[in-house]
Amino acid sequence: MPAKNSRKTLATRERILEAALALYNLHGEPNVSTKAVAAEAGLSPGNLHYHFASKSELTLALLQRYEAGLLPLLATAAEARNVEDAWLFVHMLFEQMGRQRFLYRNLNDLLAGSREIEARLQALIEAKGQSMALLIAGLQHGGTMEGDMHAAGTALNIMVMLLCYWLGFEEVRDPRRALDPDAAAKALRRGAFHVLAVLSPWMEPASRDHLRALSAQYDS
Repeated sequence: MPAKNSRKTLATRERILEAALALYNLHGEPNVSTKAVAAEAGLSPGNLHYHFASKSELTLALLQRYEAGLLPLLATAAEARNVEDAWLFVHMLFEQMGRQRFLYRNLNDLLAGSREIEARLQALIEAKGQSMALLIAGLQHGGTMEGDMHAAGTALNIMVMLLCYWLGFEEVRDPRRALDPDAAAKALRRGAFHVLAVLSPWMEPASRDHLRALSAQYDS
């Protein structure tokens, strides 16, 4: 019986998390109440609060679930040796971000929330910076990058900034269509291209041309 209850508890928690994620992504985390999440999950508010004592705790659980998928992906950045590898890696990164886009729609609001959420978001930003450094090193090792990257630190910061704010930019640019699946998919691809385009001045010519061709191919 305890094992059955444990499975039921986990299933209910997952149901709540999925409901919260859907509403957060649609309306933005600041605009969603725990009462609305409970209704979306088909539960009473009391049942929701049995599993998550507060909205902050619920948001933290979503963030932790995102970390569990994102951090292993970030660690693979050094494996990229060419534009194809880098395109796949950055696109997968944007896909994960797109599934948790509420974090990037309301990043500043979330940073002003609980101290633990603030610390975890700052750690994620740091991890993205380290990942972009690994990506650059891998591309250099593979011969995709050439020349003296004396401005690599600035390029890296721009890449991280794009990773953090691209989805918000796309939503401001086209708010009525930002959540349309086709428009959202193209927005993610544009984000991937712009992150890699930051490195294009240091790419050898064939790699630079291939990056442009990939972007045109996937947006055609």
